[in-house]
Amino acid sequence: STIWNMTDYGFIDAEGDNATATVNPSLWRQAALNNIHGLFEVTEGIYQIRGYDLANMTIIAGDSGWIIVDPLTARENASRAWQFAKQHLDDKPVKAILFTHSHLDHFGGVAGIKELLSEQESAELVIYAPGGFVDEATSENIIAGTAMTRRAMFMYGKNLARNERGHVGTGLGKAPSFGSFGFAKPTVVITEENLQQEIDGVAFEFQI
Repeated sequence: STIWNMTDYGFIDAEGDNATATVNPSLWRQAALNNIHGLFEVTEGIYQIRGYDLANMTIIAGDSGWIIVDPLTARENASRAWQFAKQHLDDKPVKAILFTHSHLDHFGGVAGIKELLSEQESAELVIYAPGGFVDEATSENIIAGTAMTRRAMFMYGKNLARNERGHVGTGLGKAPSFGSFGFAKPTVVITEENLQQEIDGVAFEFQI
């Protein structure tokens, strides 16, 4: 089955001006903006992949490699997104992955990144996550997994047709990618005691 196809949203005009009586004009305009997808330079050394999922994948240049923040929901989308980004960015190894929080669209695609790493990259990879991440992620996605999956089906309109009377987007983003979900245990847990970190030469100050 198809996991992701941005052309399904082609019925939304680029200017967001042809909203119908079936869609709130603000949601329609936001859906049009979210249709703008690809690799974006946010500022020097910081990039984002947008339009591959509900969340965005942020890519930060370090001294010797890349730092990936929030590797999307599913392995398939994260893998394709990173392969696409590598076509346009410097050929450097992935040094670290950051999970900002325990919602699935911010860590579930980690396997899609890891499967593209060399043996050396895998051995040296450091994964950062906030304190409590493992408990929260397992509670929401395993212990309550069945209920959360059913909730997501309704919340994100997964089974609705992509048209002006069905699914146009979630407001926040397009939609989560319902593919293969993964998990990776963090190697560095961020707490009040270690909010300041240097990752591949880049200074980070975390907020929790």
